[in-house]
Amino acid sequence: MTRELNRNVRNEAFTSSFLRRIPLDVSDTFTDMQLIAISDAMQFQSSKLHPLDFRGTVTIWNKPFYFAALGGVDHRYLTRAQKSVIQFEEVLVFLSFTVISIVIGIVGLYLTKYALGIDF
Repeated sequence: MTRELNRNVRNEAFTSSFLRRIPLDVSDTFTDMQLIAISDAMQFQSSKLHPLDFRGTVTIWNKPFYFAALGGVDHRYLTRAQKSVIQFEEVLVFLSFTVISIVIGIVGLYLTKYALGIDF
């Protein structure tokens, strides 16, 4: 804790930006310990790493577009409605995969039969 107290937290980039966004009479009421806690909490939030973290920019017609693909295990608590939607989506994906696999299999068998010249 003594290391934390020696920090000049009001001059740090995040803290000064944070304090500029709120009224002066409110920002003066924050103690250094409160500002350290807020700063540490926000740094933890922004530094979370995802197993799938793909970010970049693409320029289309001289305009840069930012994209991000993030993925990982969902640790949030889901409501009953959210769980039922996810369950429906899982069934839909499974059925779609099954139907597509069957169609590809039938087309493959037909093309094999056609290539071998087998006629019924």
